[in-house]
Amino acid sequence: MKICFVTDLYPTIGVAAGVGSYTHTMAHAMAARGHEVHVLLPKYAKSYDVMDGLVRVHVRWARWLPVLERWFPGLGTSVCICAALWVLQRKYHFDAVEMPSEEGLGPFSVAFRIAPIVVRVHLAPSERARSLRQNTGGRFTTWLDWTTIRMAKVVATPSCSESGIVSKECPRRIINTVYHGVVVPANTCSETALRVVYVGTIGDSRKDVKTLLDAVSSVLKAHPKTEFCLVGNDSGHLVETQFRNSNPEIPKDSVRFVGRVSKEEVMTFLESCAVYASAATAESFGLAVVEAMACGKPVVACAASAMLETVEDGITGILVPPHDPSAFAEAIIRLLVNDELRLKMGQAARKRVLDKFTDAKMAENYERFLQTTLGIGRSA
Repeated sequence: MKICFVTDLYPTIGVAAGVGSYTHTMAHAMAARGHEVHVLLPKYAKSYDVMDGLVRVHVRWARWLPVLERWFPGLGTSVCICAALWVLQRKYHFDAVEMPSEEGLGPFSVAFRIAPIVVRVHLAPSERARSLRQNTGGRFTTWLDWTTIRMAKVVATPSCSESGIVSKECPRRIINTVYHGVVVPANTCSETALRVVYVGTIGDSRKDVKTLLDAVSSVLKAHPKTEFCLVGNDSGHLVETQFRNSNPEIPKDSVRFVGRVSKEEVMTFLESCAVYASAATAESFGLAVVEAMACGKPVVACAASAMLETVEDGITGILVPPHDPSAFAEAIIRLLVNDELRLKMGQAARKRVLDKFTDAKMAENYERFLQTTLGIGRSA
């Protein structure tokens, strides 16, 4: 097959997380199965092509029109992507193109049927809208996302919970679940400290970092040597400033706001932690959670959304009620004080990823999905 993935983020060309990390992993996993894989990446820079291993990356200039983007964010980029994809399709004749529903990237490409297109919903627009500014631009972006999904013939989601949300709002679409996968480290690394790690956007309301931070005080009282590391973008350091002002008695070394780092540094934090903690209430899959599990780390997460599918409560981690700092703190303390339980859950977490959420299994399932929904097979 010849496959093209469209994304606005890609880790080898700038720092990327979430959609960008997924695209990189999927592209390389599909290339490893013998497919010809391309990535189309809009950037406000000159156009060029570059090889990323077996994956050919096409960076294309996306015209920036400040007035248009202010009121209609994503519209100009969507037009540029449509034009670039049309040129690439005439040259390479893709069997399938995967387009994300986010950021309004795909409506023109889907509307004009540039190629056989699969729209992947990483997060339903109704959920994403909760974390967007509800001004004219935010509402327009949400409308573009829904328009892309509703025009698509085939939709893929990373979890059954996300499929359920999309199917309720777009009941006539062909919606399939293809779980994300992660690259599993060859060996697990022992924890270097009683460190609790979270990876993700700090200020996103869906991630509910406030619940995690509200649990810090209780955990430190029980285990003063515990170190919390929050890895991810904290726009304007607003969350950190608010936390420091509200908790002046907590040493800075006990709670570190690391900021945005490279993928390699993220993996270093995951490999060195004792517990991975996420209080997110709306995860479409939870890549960082599964990456931590792949490193052999137990997880404390909320019993909501895709966490009910990825984390086995009491086996690979502990699930707690959403927005409950006390329960969150108790779960973390339970793992910190019990070395045997922490090790046992970590081993079970790694085994679950090996059984269900590897990059190879993701690629195999995605190949089957394309064959079934688009009627295409492997090229020679």
